[in-house]
Amino acid sequence: EVINDWQFVEAVMAARTLEEAEQVGRRAMRAMGFNHCAYVLKRPVPASLSDTPAQDPLFFFHDLPRDWARSRYESLRSSAGEQGDARVQHVRAGMPATAWSSLGQVSHTRTDIGQRARGLLRSAGEHGLKAGLTVPLWTPGIHWAFMTLTTDATVDLRELRATLAPM
Repeated sequence: EVINDWQFVEAVMAARTLEEAEQVGRRAMRAMGFNHCAYVLKRPVPASLSDTPAQDPLFFFHDLPRDWARSRYESLRSSAGEQGDARVQHVRAGMPATAWSSLGQVSHTRTDIGQRARGLLRSAGEHGLKAGLTVPLWTPGIHWAFMTLTTDATVDLRELRATLAPM
């Protein structure tokens, strides 16, 4: 099924549960040639609730290789992991959606962030994630959020750029 940009937006907006929104995202991602996706959001938690498991500030879902996702997403729970992460820096810098490859190439970001991302990108390649997009997401009341889509079909950033706007 081909899903256009507005159908995707309408379907996400109509979702009544996180699972429904996740299913819509996966359909759109696969229709555009991506194999895996991940979504991560860090929300503020009032100090009075910070020790409550239900108030975990980090929320994410993914279908990435489990061991890679665990090390590269769970690390965002710590302040040091968050501060050192190129994806979070990219979002906080107000940068647009970016294409990347496991060869260490990154489009549409600052040079220092691209350099910091190289280790993360090589690690992604070692786990079969050849290239993809990272899309910053903004909404009121959160610290930061982003979505990552991966492909094993190419490492050519020029091929990925055509998918930046729709995703």
